[in-house]
Amino acid sequence: MFLDQLRASVDAAATLGDISTLERTIWQTAWPDHIDDATAGELSELLHAKRKLLQAAPPRLVGFTKARPERITGPKKAAAIERRRRLAACWPLPPKLAGHFTLSEQAALRVVADDLKRHGICTKFVAQIAAIAGTCRTVVKNALRKARALRLLTVEERRRRGQRSLTNVVKFLCRSWRQWILPKRGGVIFPTTTHNRFISNGASTVVEKIGRGFSGVEIARSVPRSPP
Repeated sequence: MFLDQLRASVDAAATLGDISTLERTIWQTAWPDHIDDATAGELSELLHAKRKLLQAAPPRLVGFTKARPERITGPKKAAAIERRRRLAACWPLPPKLAGHFTLSEQAALRVVADDLKRHGICTKFVAQIAAIAGTCRTVVKNALRKARALRLLTVEERRRRGQRSLTNVVKFLCRSWRQWILPKRGGVIFPTTTHNRFISNGASTVVEKIGRGFSGVEIARSVPRSPP
């Protein structure tokens, strides 16, 4: 029933504001509890095609109003802020490179880095990365643009003539960042933090497990003792 209503809303979307609202509904509310990745990707592609048509059409001067983006407030906003702070604190970049990015951009790059670590490439939708990182599409685009300018990664666009474009393919380019994310055997392992599902307060379940894995005795042993 919910999926049918969502599809009907996608078919009825007629303005850029409707499309932006539905994208947030798909990636922040419906996915992954109510719809799977394939369905969310299909609906997102339909909305992307509608956005292209609306942007290509000449604007109507009579009664034309600029769409105002919907702002997230309340518990969802607090959960998104906490989630992106946690992701940004999970070492997505070496210190000398982290200074070029804001906290929200680092959280988005952490999501990209997780996919690069698992699969060697990242093919997620921009809206999907934004939903996982607890930020917006503009921040994700800015993060990828800066990373591309700094030659940290490559972004391959997959346009298809007469068909919907596929998602961009992001790959490693900087060797130092690759070694930071993919250390050698026996080095420090940076655990992935985005399993496409978060607990109710916005925290990553994997981050919570890592925190519980360190006992007080191990932390005490790791602290160097001062000489007598």
